[in-house]
Amino acid sequence: GYTWWYINYDTGADGWSVEEYLKKSVVVVPPPGGSTQIQESIVINGVTRTYTVVVPTVLPTTPHPLAFYFHGGPSGANAPGNSGLITLVENNGWFLVYPQAQATTNNTWESGSWGPTGSTPFLGTNDFTLVETLINNLAARYPINKAQVFGLGFSNGGHFVHRLACQRSTLLRGVVSAGASRSLAADQEGCPGTPLPFLIMNGTAEEDSSPYNCATPTTGCMTRGGPFIGAVQTAEKWAAINGCPIISVD
Repeated sequence: GYTWWYINYDTGADGWSVEEYLKKSVVVVPPPGGSTQIQESIVINGVTRTYTVVVPTVLPTTPHPLAFYFHGGPSGANAPGNSGLITLVENNGWFLVYPQAQATTNNTWESGSWGPTGSTPFLGTNDFTLVETLINNLAARYPINKAQVFGLGFSNGGHFVHRLACQRSTLLRGVVSAGASRSLAADQEGCPGTPLPFLIMNGTAEEDSSPYNCATPTTGCMTRGGPFIGAVQTAEKWAAINGCPIISVD
């Protein structure tokens, strides 16, 4: 079974799906349907990073939202059609970007999870720089509303959006994580950012990567990616940051 938490500091609780959550977060007038996928690369701190951009076939005449999708690790970037989010482009005029994690970090994001060494958390800032650079780069080329940028992540990508939302909250309007709680290392960094709407989805059979309910959140519960706090504790943390109670629906 799944428990969905919708933690939103400004519009209250609602049992939305990921797509509904994004659509209801902003109201835009979509252009005609269709989309184009473009594979590109960019150099970040001396490292070439690749990504796929999905743009409406007919560009909107007004600025529209941008969504990042961060893949799980240590796999590669998912094909845009596999996530189902491409409908946001074709039906609503959004822009999507699917970045690839660094090969030097075993195709995992700098989320605070352990890397190939098995005992050292990835806590660099190259991925933060990638996100900020892509926002500015894409907004300079397409009609993108930089005040409506969303971060979505699955598994290790979800671990990363928890850290991104804490450490670079001013870049984002809202966040979605699936199958991911906060790593202990990221949790110990603290969360100096501002409140953000957050949709968290975790299953109860993902203990090897994202514990559902960690009995020892101060020291973390061990997974194959290192110690993590639980999904329940992650939701509680974001509820406190956003100044609202948890609404739990089984």
